[in-house]
Amino acid sequence: MVLAPALAESPMKFWFSDVDAAIERAERVRAESVRDLRESGVTAVGETGESDPMQAIEDALQTFAADRIVLFTHAGEDARQHREDVDEAEMRERFGLPVDHALLD
Repeated sequence: MVLAPALAESPMKFWFSDVDAAIERAERVRAESVRDLRESGVTAVGETGESDPMQAIEDALQTFAADRIVLFTHAGEDARQHREDVDEAEMRERFGLPVDHALLD
């Protein structure tokens, strides 16, 4: 299961419900990721989730019985630009699943 949260570019855009670009980006990431996995022989499905990654994961786990979470985030300055400030320890504790974290260049 590929989950692509619709991360808003800024708190201002989130609070003013200006999230169309974030939803478009998440849809594109989801579609490309699922396509790439399938082309590599992996059975994959995907969905676009809430802007809060923790809420998006919680929602996805309601319909998908995961045995682990693999978290992909951007490195360095890109992480701040993409608002990927998630806490792996909190994620493990909240969902009771192992969390693997990979940084994208």
